[in-house]
Amino acid sequence: MFSRCQHCDCQQQVTTRQLRDCRGLLNCVSCGKAFDALPSLTEMAEEHVDTRQHADLVLSVPDKPAVRGWRIGNALLLMVLFGQAGYFERDRLMRQPQLYSGLAQFCQVIGCGLPAYSNPADWSISHSEWHAHLDNRYLLTAALTNQAEIAQAFPALKLTLTDFSGQPLAERVFGPKSYARDSVLAASRTEQIHLPLVVSVPEVAGFTLTAM
Repeated sequence: MFSRCQHCDCQQQVTTRQLRDCRGLLNCVSCGKAFDALPSLTEMAEEHVDTRQHADLVLSVPDKPAVRGWRIGNALLLMVLFGQAGYFERDRLMRQPQLYSGLAQFCQVIGCGLPAYSNPADWSISHSEWHAHLDNRYLLTAALTNQAEIAQAFPALKLTLTDFSGQPLAERVFGPKSYARDSVLAASRTEQIHLPLVVSVPEVAGFTLTAM
């Protein structure tokens, strides 16, 4: 069988398999453009078929370099989008244990450094007690438990002292070096903390201790 290109009028031989595999859309051997081979399909060479009524059925195929360019451009834009999302949401993302573990393994491979995992919501403070001594001296004790699935850095602790009406008297934030011997605590482990304090405020009626 033979078919004629609608662009350059070049006739070329085609097979039934070509028509079936390409669904009738072929590339011209002369001009290289895609054309619909079905409207001009003939059994003999040099036989001319009027294809004007089928002109609206001719489909164009995008140039392959242009398609690759679009794909590369879309990939770059997607990378930029993910980079912006990671930059603005880095604090929240770094508080996801599974994501942090994956980044830590990646850093081991390429030799980069990663700060210790830290999420205040994964800390539990229990058995906190306020012990009064002479000369405005007090001792704060508590049990600090890492409830995360991985080891994490000790948090800062905010101590708020209140009076009998529940109003704050004083407030102070203690860094990890003030109460912990190490910088990190393993998963599901508990650390007993002791904070000796000197308080020069009226009689303390209560307190709260929160992880930050």
